[in-house]
Amino acid sequence: MKKKPEIIGERLNGSVSSVGKAIERRDGAFIRQAALCQARQGADYLDVCASASEDEAEILRWMIEEVQSAADLPLCLDSPDGRVLEQAAGYCRRPGILNSVSLGREEDLERIFFFLKKHPGWKAVAMLGGRTGFPRTAEGRLEILEEILRRLELLGLEEGRVYADPVVEAAAFADSDDPGSRDPRAVLETISGIRRRYPGVHIAAAVSNISHGLPARSYVNQSFGVLALAAGADCLILDPLDKGLQGALSAAGSLLSLDGEPSCLGYVRDYRKHLF
Repeated sequence: MKKKPEIIGERLNGSVSSVGKAIERRDGAFIRQAALCQARQGADYLDVCASASEDEAEILRWMIEEVQSAADLPLCLDSPDGRVLEQAAGYCRRPGILNSVSLGREEDLERIFFFLKKHPGWKAVAMLGGRTGFPRTAEGRLEILEEILRRLELLGLEEGRVYADPVVEAAAFADSDDPGSRDPRAVLETISGIRRRYPGVHIAAAVSNISHGLPARSYVNQSFGVLALAAGADCLILDPLDKGLQGALSAAGSLLSLDGEPSCLGYVRDYRKHLF
């Protein structure tokens, strides 16, 4: 049965200048307010990313404590280091999502999948990248997902424990000498291919990635978010405070009957909740 997509709020990322400065100052009030605002605007998970090369686990511990004191939502822990993800998960009050693993990092993939086996409530984001980078074609990305799911099955874990990341890249930075480079159509084809072949797998698309380097980014994000929903994405990583984006996605979800309600009642309810 189709359902309204999950929203992962992206605003608590240390790579964002204001968040990075708050981390440096250990400004807990800033972190708590950012968490609370996203929760009020309909986020289902809050992404927490230190974006630090040093003391990453300790920064995540501090951020997690601040976020959990302000918002009663599960977290999406974001780090390229499997050891850090595993450690940070121990600071969480409830299971969430570990972001991320890929075939390009074999040791971390194995570590996180064993963690999932020992901790049934947790899920993981799997980026569809391989040992030599990200395939340019949808078929190449689907082949990577097939291998990831094979490893998941060997551990007795079900498909629903994985959120496949179709690898959304900035459309503005496409390489003119490589027609397949950063092509949004390949991402959308990947999403629709996953939904056809592996209906139990979640699909998490990082919507805001598509618009880096472009003016009036919200319009680009709105357009891509709607296309991703139509292709079959059931989880979107985005800024919940972007009301134009929230409105576009709510309307698209109702028109696609993702909320399972007639007459766009879900859209009307979101409007009355002041999500947009």
